[in-house]
Amino acid sequence: MILFKTLQKDDFSVVNKYLLLDKTRSCEKTAGALMMWRDFYKIEWAIFDETLIIKYNNEENPFYMIPIGANPKGAIEALGEAVYVGV
Repeated sequence: MILFKTLQKDDFSVVNKYLLLDKTRSCEKTAGALMMWRDFYKIEWAIFDETLIIKYNNEENPFYMIPIGANPKGAIEALGEAVYVGV
């Protein structure tokens, strides 16, 4: 089971360490974008096996950013059926 926590300003030292690993240059994978949208999307995050998972919560179903870190495939498998953005 992956335990998510609400994204807070104090979390960015950990979260940004993983965001900087991403080479896609997507604007949604920046600390500024996550901070800007964190209340609107009720953004949560978790670290699973040295991999960052960002979860967006909307009215109907949660959706996820493609995991970033050492084991994105394992994180995707751990999440099971899920909808991803930024694919």
